[in-house]
Amino acid sequence: MNFYFFIQYAVEAEAKLEEIRILLASQNNFEPFTTYKRLDQPRTGGLKPENIYEFLLDNEIQVGQDELDYIFRVLDEDSDSLVTYQDFKNAILPKMNDQVKDQALNHKSYDLPVDMQLPKEIETQLSQFFIQIKQNYLQYQQIQEKIDLNQLDIYDNDNQITVDSLKNWLQQQGEDISNEILENFVTIIQGQQQQLQILLDQIYTENQEEQEQQVEENVDQEQQQEDQEQEQALQEDQEQFLQEEELEQVQQKDTDQDENDTQQNNQQEQQSQEIEYKSLDYKKSKNDSYNDIDYQIQQLKNKINKLEVILGQKNTSPIGSLLKNEYNRELLNFSRMSYQRKFNPSSPTQKNDLIRQQLRLDEEIKIEEIKQKILLTQINNSTNVHSSGFYSNRFQNQIFQSPLNQSKSKYISDNSGNKYIGSNRKQYPNFFQKSINFSNRKF
Repeated sequence: MNFYFFIQYAVEAEAKLEEIRILLASQNNFEPFTTYKRLDQPRTGGLKPENIYEFLLDNEIQVGQDELDYIFRVLDEDSDSLVTYQDFKNAILPKMNDQVKDQALNHKSYDLPVDMQLPKEIETQLSQFFIQIKQNYLQYQQIQEKIDLNQLDIYDNDNQITVDSLKNWLQQQGEDISNEILENFVTIIQGQQQQLQILLDQIYTENQEEQEQQVEENVDQEQQQEDQEQEQALQEDQEQFLQEEELEQVQQKDTDQDENDTQQNNQQEQQSQEIEYKSLDYKKSKNDSYNDIDYQIQQLKNKINKLEVILGQKNTSPIGSLLKNEYNRELLNFSRMSYQRKFNPSSPTQKNDLIRQQLRLDEEIKIEEIKQKILLTQINNSTNVHSSGFYSNRFQNQIFQSPLNQSKSKYISDNSGNKYIGSNRKQYPNFFQKSINFSNRKF
C-alpha cells in the first residue's frame, strides 16, 4: 500500500521540479555552466555538500543534515559522492521540454568572479529549485515503511515496468490511479527497476545507513578485537615481566644466601683458624716451658759427664750415681707430670712448684759443683787413688767427718776398705768384702 502513495508523491514532486526547471531555463541570463560556477566557489570542478550549504546560507534557506544529504543525492546522479557539471546540468535542465532545454544550452556563458552572486532572478529561481527538493523529501517521509521491490509484482514478462503491469498490481490491491499519473511515473523511472531503485535509495537511506552502521560495527568489532589483542599482549608482557622479576628476586635471594653462606663459612674458618692459632700458641708455650726444663736437665747431665771425664771415672762414681739417680728420679717425675698435663692442664700452682723445683735443682747443682771443685783440689794434692774410686789422705777424715762424728763412730775405716775398732786397728772385713772378691771382679 505504501507503493501506491509513493507513485503519487513521485509524480507530484517531479512535476513541481519540472515547472521550476522550465522557469529557470527560460531566463535570458541563465546559462548552466555559469550557474554551476556560482556553486563551485573553490573552482575545483566538483561540488560537495558544503558548497551547496554555502549557497543556501547566502539565500537564507535553513536545512537540516538529512535534507542537505537528500539534495546532494538528487544532484549526484551517478552516485560518486561528487556533483560534476554533467550531473548538475542533467538535474537543473527541463526533462519534458526539449525546446526550452535547447534554448538554455544556447545561451553564452559569462565570467563570474569568486564570491559574486548570479543575477537576482537567476539566484531566486535556483533557490526555489533547492527549496522544492527539500519539500519533496519531507513529503516522502510520510511513507514510514521502506518499500521492497522484491515483494511487488509490478513487472511484465520482459521484467519491465509498464502502465499495464502497474494497473494489474493496483487491481490486485483494490486501488486505481489514472493513466496520466502512471505514464508520468513510468517516464520518471524510464520503465526500469534499476532507475526505480535509485529513486527509492535517494529517499530512503536506511540501506546506506545500515551499510554504514554495519561498516561502523565491523570497524568497532575490529577495533575491539585489536584492543583485546593489545590488552592480551599487555597482560602477557606484564606476566612475563612479573615472572622475570620473580626470577630475579629468587636469583637475588639465592645470591644473598650464597653470600651469607660464604660469609658464615669465612667466619667459621676464621674462628677455626683463630682456635688453631690459639691452641698452637698454647702448645708452643707449653712446649717451650717443657723444652726449657729439658734443656736445663740436659745441661746438668753434660756438666756431670764432663766432671766424670775429668775425674777419670767414666763408668760410675758415688757422686755421679747420686746425680744420675736424682736425674732419673726427676725425669720420671717430669714424665709423670707431662703425662698428667695431657689430661689435666697445669695450673698456676703447679707452675710455681716447677719453678721452686727448678730453683732447688739449681741450688743442688751449685753445691755439687763446689764439692766437685773441692774433690778436684784434693785429687791434685793426693798420691794414692784406690781402684774402688775412694780417695785416702790425711785430710779425708777431717773433710768428711767432724771430731764429734769420729768420737762417736765405733769403727775407723781406712782407704783399703778395712775397718778397725778404736786404736787397735783390728781388721774387720765389711759385708761388701765378704760377698764379693773385689780384686777378682771382671768388667
